[in-house]
Amino acid sequence: MKTSLVATLESNCKEIFYTQVEKSVEQQIEDFENAMTHVLGAPHVLALNSGTSAIHMALTMLDVGPGDPVICSDLTFVASANPIMYRGAEPILVDCDHTWNMDPKLLRAAILKSLTLNKKPKAIILVHLYGTPANMHAIMEISKEFNIPLVEDAAHALGASYQGKPLGTFGEFGVISFNNNKIITALGGGLLICNNDASVERAKYLSTQAKDSKPYYHHREVGFNYRISPLNASMGLAQLSRLDREVNNARNNYQLAWEELSHYPHIGWQLCPEGAVANRWRWGVILQKTDPLRLETLRKALVAQALPVYRMMYPLHKMPIFENCIKELNGWGQMFFEKGLVFPGQIPSEQLPGILQLLDLNLREY
Repeated sequence: MKTSLVATLESNCKEIFYTQVEKSVEQQIEDFENAMTHVLGAPHVLALNSGTSAIHMALTMLDVGPGDPVICSDLTFVASANPIMYRGAEPILVDCDHTWNMDPKLLRAAILKSLTLNKKPKAIILVHLYGTPANMHAIMEISKEFNIPLVEDAAHALGASYQGKPLGTFGEFGVISFNNNKIITALGGGLLICNNDASVERAKYLSTQAKDSKPYYHHREVGFNYRISPLNASMGLAQLSRLDREVNNARNNYQLAWEELSHYPHIGWQLCPEGAVANRWRWGVILQKTDPLRLETLRKALVAQALPVYRMMYPLHKMPIFENCIKELNGWGQMFFEKGLVFPGQIPSEQLPGILQLLDLNLREY
């Protein structure tokens, strides 16, 4: 028997090949971009081949270069920070608060320390980890106070909002991912959100090999092959019809998990700032009484029972490629890694009760 997801994908593929394929390559991509402008309320978007490419493009647009300091969330996937290295810049890694996202107090401290070295940060890359909003009010105030552009890495966060505004639309640039494991997928792809026409036109030019407007191939600048393919764009367009359903399912699953497990006083949860709404693409628990060895034993026990479970993100500052970077730490990210487990929000609703029952049995010791 076909799963509902497989059946939906087959239906979407038929739509792609019977309607979109007759359009020009650029029109197929523009259809997806136009749909995303409607979803985000952001009129300036550019569809690219990955979220990583979108971050790299944002830093390129901000003229980040060799030796420039760039602040980045520490508790995140490596793709948030790799583009800093692509540009030859210097990451400054900032630890997290109760949202599991960048701590505004540590952000301010990192900026002030950098200024004492006469090296003003060129950008701030802020991650909304697992689809839960960071403290946008405080972070935007700091960004404006020091006049440092904000790049929102909302790769996980399509469908999440802060004070009614979609994540990814606050900064000078925003980034969404349509990788295979995201809340909806284009089977690969990303989105760069810009705040004006000039930025999106410039990014489009650079992302399509910086080809000049001539009747032959002519290039004045180094460009990138970062534009999304029409097939991925069409798949993303077809999948957008699932967005509200997937987000609501993930939120309902989180609420059921919280109701089932929150009676344990030694379990911590990822908290939303006031006025924020997470998409709950992933939800996690912090087992405050455990240690790394016991945590891994529990993870393996859950996996052995066919439960989808992941370890928390490993802090970037602990990785060899970032160990010499400047850091502003409070120890929270490391503690979350040592004590945290993460679960997919999009568990089929009929499977969730059984999963929570098994979790409840396993968590009683922790």
